[in-house]
Amino acid sequence: MKYSQAIITDNLAKVLERIALSATRVGRSKDSVKLVAATKTQGLEEISAYQKACLELGIECICGENYAQELAVKAPQITNISWHFIGGLQRNKIELVLQHSSLIQSVGSERVLIALNKAAQKIDRHVPVLLQVNISNDPNKNGFLPAEILPELIAARSNISVAGYMSVLQYGLELGQVRAFYSELAKMQRVAGLQELSIGMSDDFDVAVEEGATIVRVGSAIFGARIFLNS
Repeated sequence: MKYSQAIITDNLAKVLERIALSATRVGRSKDSVKLVAATKTQGLEEISAYQKACLELGIECICGENYAQELAVKAPQITNISWHFIGGLQRNKIELVLQHSSLIQSVGSERVLIALNKAAQKIDRHVPVLLQVNISNDPNKNGFLPAEILPELIAARSNISVAGYMSVLQYGLELGQVRAFYSELAKMQRVAGLQELSIGMSDDFDVAVEEGATIVRVGSAIFGARIFLNS
């Protein structure tokens, strides 16, 4: 394990403090923001340490995975965790993701939305989802463009319901640009009357909370920067 249990617990406490301070600045309760630990490439030891830290600090343990295969390996081995799927969702991985996710945050096309509903029907399960919105119109990012979010897209279906929006911004934006994009998406969420808004990661979750995030996805601020090995 790269970090000790004590360091992960301390890192988590600092993240929670930043969430609380950001929420207070705009007159919100810290309890209105859910923390999802982004556990892509983290091992079972790190995730277990995070789970213990959540228990010690008295918060719900929610982890987010980017890859269906990783989710399928980790979820059965660590119980009492809520798993969110936060990566790009491919149609051929939908059934695998459905088995383990309490919330699918990253539905980025109508084709995936339709396929997801059909797959959920087969297993008689109702699943909440978030629509991924390419709020910055970045050609390298997945998701719906704001103009594509029509009322019929967020209407209730038999086995899935759209609970809100999520977005992933490109790296390198100035803080003012980040705030503007988050503010725009928060306005879309409020106008649509949706409950959830998943924005903000380790570098900018303070701003995301100030702009209305109900979910923040934090990885490196808890676990440290990911290490990439040359193959």
